Amino acid sequence: FGLPDDRRLALVVAGSWGVGRVAEITRDVAASGVAVPVVACGRNDDLLRRLREGGYPHVFGWVGDMPRLIRACDVVLQNAGGLTTYEALASGLPVLTYLSLPGHGRANAGVLDREGIVPWVRDAGTLPAALTGPPPAPLAGQDPGVLLDKLLAVT
Repeated sequence: FGLPDDRRLALVVAGSWGVGRVAEITRDVAASGVAVPVVACGRNDDLLRRLREGGYPHVFGWVGDMPRLIRACDVVLQNAGGLTTYEALASGLPVLTYLSLPGHGRANAGVLDREGIVPWVRDAGTLPAALTGPPPAPLAGQDPGVLLDKLLAVT
């Protein structure tokens, strides 16, 4: 993927449609100074173009091998609690919810946060600490399969 290996990488995901406040999430990650945003725009070509024109070098459209891209990063920021959340957790990566989508995104964020699986970061001021902090307790040393079984039981 041509990603830097000397910086903390935060993968920003927004589903196959690339929806939500993705540009704002990307800007906030970059502004945090603690991680480089890597963005998967799905099939949203307009978002891809805008982010690249905005000076973000690590922006991808549809990615055929998401597990590999996930494993190339250090943390995942999601806004809906969808499939990529499960993939990242199965890979043992910490996941954060940030600027979640209304409706199902916020409902999933509430469940994931309440269960201690995926913290819900609610403002840009707490984002840097969340991006660099230790993974939530359920992730620490736990078999990803066991964690996913727990997740599936509550969602």
